Amino acid sequence: MIDLETGHFRMADLASALKNRFGYDVKLVELVGSIAIHGQGNDIDVMVYVSVDAVIRLVEWLTQCDGWIEQTGNEEEYGPGDFRSFRDGDINLLMVWQDKTALSWLASVEMCKWLRVETRDQRVAVHQIIMDGVSCDDVPEWKP
Repeated sequence: MIDLETGHFRMADLASALKNRFGYDVKLVELVGSIAIHGQGNDIDVMVYVSVDAVIRLVEWLTQCDGWIEQTGNEEEYGPGDFRSFRDGDINLLMVWQDKTALSWLASVEMCKWLRVETRDQRVAVHQIIMDGVSCDDVPEWKP
């Protein structure tokens, strides 16, 4: 289990490397996911908000770096085309390039904290409602 302090430390290292490489094209780097919501988790989800111009360069850079592997299949849970995901060990880099996506992701994290969600299914449901406009009737029921 990874704690919040470790998550912040590892995120800061990643943010520093990205900002050194891409400068002003990196607009925001934030913890999201279970560590941001619960203070601990099995991996470190880091949202990286970049300019549209940097997307292709960042993807090229990540695919050339040892360890980073692009994740696929995210569309089934999170909807199509608003982000790209790369993993290196326990770090999951979630690259976004639209204002709406970045702000909605951060709002989803805050709403999960406020609702005190407990499960991954609940986090995904909140994400789908806020980010994708899915009706509450179309997500799994809350389980106590």
